Amino acid sequence: DDGLTDQEIGLICGVYDVGTGATNDDPQTSRISWWPLPHAFRSSGLNTGWWSPDCEVWFQQRQAAIKRGTAKLLTQTEWKH
Repeated sequence: DDGLTDQEIGLICGVYDVGTGATNDDPQTSRISWWPLPHAFRSSGLNTGWWSPDCEVWFQQRQAAIKRGTAKLLTQTEWKH
């Protein structure tokens, strides 16, 4: 099998499931990540079918923000916007 597991994708994208409270004793979580998960990237304007110059600029800017400590972990909904 050449595909990645969800766990492997989560490691690559820097995914965290964080507690956000509870409803009727049912824990609620939010999934946040340093990089968009594949489904969020596929629905973005950067998904042109190939790694474009715009993709590279976005990647370099995001990577620089992470290194500076100014990047924010985003939810999957935030990645789609």
